[in-house]
Amino acid sequence: MNAIDRKFLDCPFYGVERMTDYLRQDRGYFVGQKRVRRLYKLMNLKTIHPKKNLSKANKSDYKFPYLLRNLKIQRPAHEW
Repeated sequence: MNAIDRKFLDCPFYGVERMTDYLRQDRGYFVGQKRVRRLYKLMNLKTIHPKKNLSKANKSDYKFPYLLRNLKIQRPAHEW
């Protein structure tokens, strides 16, 4: 748990699988994903990742109009 805690403070985006690989390869612990997942729950660790609906527009932001909507482009580089 100490090794997980130290590494998690440096890399809070490490999930269970990446932390398992770190503990196996770099630290030499023989642990599985089930054990690391159980310890994450026991230590109440939650990884940082992009949340749901992150790319939705804010309602209060101004939405710029599309200026080329009714323009008929008839020659190359006409829209410029």
